[in-house]
Amino acid sequence: MTPPSTKIVRVWSQASFFALMAIIVLACVVEKQSIPRANAASVQDQLLQTQQEVDKLFQLKDQSGIPDLQKQQLEIDIKKRIIADVIGVSKTQIEAVRNEIDQATIPQTDDWKRVVDSFGSLLDADEHYYQTIEDTIATNADLSNNDISLIAHAMEEHKTTIIDADIKHIQTVLATFNVKSILDIADAREQKIGSDVDKIYTKNLTQNRALKTSYTQAAALIADAHHADDSAQSIALNLYADQTDTTTQDFMKKLQQEISQWESSSTPASSTVTTTQSSGTTSDQAGEETPSTIRVRTYIESLVVRSLGDIQKAYGIFTQMSQNVKKYLQSN
Repeated sequence: MTPPSTKIVRVWSQASFFALMAIIVLACVVEKQSIPRANAASVQDQLLQTQQEVDKLFQLKDQSGIPDLQKQQLEIDIKKRIIADVIGVSKTQIEAVRNEIDQATIPQTDDWKRVVDSFGSLLDADEHYYQTIEDTIATNADLSNNDISLIAHAMEEHKTTIIDADIKHIQTVLATFNVKSILDIADAREQKIGSDVDKIYTKNLTQNRALKTSYTQAAALIADAHHADDSAQSIALNLYADQTDTTTQDFMKKLQQEISQWESSSTPASSTVTTTQSSGTTSDQAGEETPSTIRVRTYIESLVVRSLGDIQKAYGIFTQMSQNVKKYLQSN
């Protein structure tokens, strides 16, 4: 049986309105990490319902004998229900992120409470946007097909540029706590292997320094992973701190330089780069004293990716070392 999301894409590709709605729905489906298993059945039901609405619409277009005005109104009604279904899926995604925040091992400090409260405000604003769409449709009975299409366009753009960005950022910051848990395990592994390596060289079981070199490389990677993850959390704390505080201002000015250096080393050089902000405004990076929110979010994400990458590399080295460590210790 063809998955409902696949069928939706195939059918909606026949009309720009439904293509836009497909993008919105699929964005929720693709980001499965935002929707836990407890909500998966609900999302699947909503997708099936949307598919049924799409089928009705195109069956309607093929029917004869229905007056044009009646057909137009039926089409508008079906489109409204499809938008409602899409909003339902999106709200499920937002609620799932709220649950992730509640379940995260976030320190119970004033600084982190400020971050959590800010996350809540972001999600409140995202939900309010969808409520505004629902209210607009509910209180304007004379909406035309063109009106509905304009609403769909605006909704898709807002979701892509703001709501999805909010969710991705929140999940990235939450991921830093998962990374810390992984690093606890990596630290234990490093200590065990370090102890074995010290034993091997203390007892002169080998004169080959490759084992020591490999261990040093792995330990450096884990140290760098700690630094990257700690930096990501520190940046998040300062991003949501009082921006009039001089300590925070100094931090953000230094962060601007750090981000600029990172961007110049990871992206093509550009004297002037204009980026879209979550507030919908733009900023010229060349004239900034402090980094824009979108640049800070991107940098935090890069630090989390770097931390996980370092851990993976370190474990690769440990795996390569394990056979030699075992061989030397068994020969003792």
